[in-house]
Amino acid sequence: MPLGFSSQNSGRVAFGFFHIEVQMLLLNNCFFFARDFCELIKRLALVQAGDPFEELLRGWVIEYSLDMGELHGAIAGISRHGFLGDLYRRWPFPQDRAEFFQKSEGKATNKLVTLSIAGYGEARDLTLAAFETDSGPCLNFCGYHFDQKEVRRLFDYVWQGGMPGWENKIRPDYLLETVAMMPKSGSFWLGDNDFDKDSNGFSVD
Repeated sequence: MPLGFSSQNSGRVAFGFFHIEVQMLLLNNCFFFARDFCELIKRLALVQAGDPFEELLRGWVIEYSLDMGELHGAIAGISRHGFLGDLYRRWPFPQDRAEFFQKSEGKATNKLVTLSIAGYGEARDLTLAAFETDSGPCLNFCGYHFDQKEVRRLFDYVWQGGMPGWENKIRPDYLLETVAMMPKSGSFWLGDNDFDKDSNGFSVD
């Protein structure tokens, strides 16, 4: 489920997975596939402090709350409106809580999810761009500004499979490939490559 992350310009903002069968992430009202997010993380990992970085992430923006839906109501099965309601109507929350884990290969394919969100959101190119502030480098991610520490926490969340974590600790190939391609010595934006250590509060062991 999404968690709150600290931005430099908008306080705490929601980021994360929102359905265990769906390989998509949200950042407030911006939506994008986790695979595409990881592709940009690969490139960001090669960027040093102060170096330019600007990329576009293909995604969707849902402007109105009725079109987005209400997550907790959709999970409970009492709210079926909007994008979230549509997903939980098709793929309901598991009755057995022991099955509540993020799936590395969910039933909801990216094609099906794309068809669903197209009815509620507007397709857009979302910006990721590094820039300097008085307190140090920041990453502009869909208009929200994150410092280096919080950028690392965003990726840590995805690596862990959010909350409650990846089912059987099996991660999707695109995520393993992202870490495998990072510099062995670590990087400015992502830090060291020890993503399994419990340094960020996302350990699900």
